[in-house]
Amino acid sequence: MAGLEHAFSRLGNLPCSFTIHSDAGVTRVGTGEPAFTVHLHNGHGTRALQSLDELTIAEAYVRGDIEIEGDVIRAMWLRDILSDGSGYSFHRFQIFAWTIVLGIIFVSSVYNNLVMPEFSPTLLGLMGLSAGTYIGFKFPEQK
Repeated sequence: MAGLEHAFSRLGNLPCSFTIHSDAGVTRVGTGEPAFTVHLHNGHGTRALQSLDELTIAEAYVRGDIEIEGDVIRAMWLRDILSDGSGYSFHRFQIFAWTIVLGIIFVSSVYNNLVMPEFSPTLLGLMGLSAGTYIGFKFPEQK
């Protein structure tokens, strides 16, 4: 289990905590209430998880080397949207939040009134500033 603890310690802050069950014992990764549990059935599953490669982990899951219980989708989905190479980013959160807010307004207007919503120029300007900030910070992320 020491190899797993070392692998996850390299990642820094994780979006949620989880528990790993193996023949060597139980390890908790992260802080807070665990969102999911990983069961490692053999050495192939342990090596796949130590690799921290999502494709390798997915292949181990399909082979039955790893079993996952709980809300693992939340951890993968939000991590990809809200973080870059150096952790969580405000500009990514900001564009995510604006998209959700305007999406809710759009769906609510179409569902309740059967009309396309009219967004005010101020709201669209703020969305444009947010998108510009996102793009401005996105360029340095490219490596």
